[in-house]
Amino acid sequence: MNAPSTATLLLQAFQCLIDELVADLHKAGYREIRSAHSRVFEHLPAKGERVVRMARAAQMTQQSMTELVEYLERLGYVERLPDPRDGRAKLVRLTDTGQKAAAAGRVAMRRIDASWESRLGKDRMREMRSALSDVLELYGR
Repeated sequence: MNAPSTATLLLQAFQCLIDELVADLHKAGYREIRSAHSRVFEHLPAKGERVVRMARAAQMTQQSMTELVEYLERLGYVERLPDPRDGRAKLVRLTDTGQKAAAAGRVAMRRIDASWESRLGKDRMREMRSALSDVLELYGR
């Protein structure tokens, strides 16, 4: 049997991480958040951002990002406000509830990192992070 490709391993590891993150968020009371919503939180700076820029950063269509934003807006995690630089455009910004969910997500990520480090050991965790950073640098990210 062939060994899985690097792409498969990275994608599966990432999905495990996101599944664990979402499970932690559900335990913290944010039960409406799904794995796809990580794309919104991941690409939404504190000052807010336009959907088109978020979609580009997430490498997804504007329509798909808009759907995610609309869902989170209905639930009160984000709001859309006029962009002060261009009144015709809208900025997406976290609400107080969204900021609390994002903070819970950061706590969950620290716990997940610690769990992985406990399993892999400090040296292997540091090596993994370094190798992934090097790969991202190859692509200018």
